[in-house]
Amino acid sequence: MNTHAPCLVDSDYGASNILMRLTQKGWMVSGILDWEFAYSGSTLADIGHILRHPLGAKSRFEQNLIDSFVKNGGFLPTKWKVMSKLLYLLGLNFSIEQL
Repeated sequence: MNTHAPCLVDSDYGASNILMRLTQKGWMVSGILDWEFAYSGSTLADIGHILRHPLGAKSRFEQNLIDSFVKNGGFLPTKWKVMSKLLYLLGLNFSIEQL
């Protein structure tokens, strides 16, 4: 897996945990909530989480997210989509075991 160094992964990165604000440049993320399952890992786990239903099913959401991620310095390996789904599922399994 050719990725950057581990980073802080929210592990619950979804629409209900993202604070947005309207700026002169448009809508911008102003904060991320709900960090109790956070860990050090790959950003692909959070990508897999946010691309699940319902946001991932919305027209153009995936492409806009990925374009913005890469534009702002994010790295995506060749099979990023498969890896992000697998990492999301592993994180979900870990979260269930913690209950």
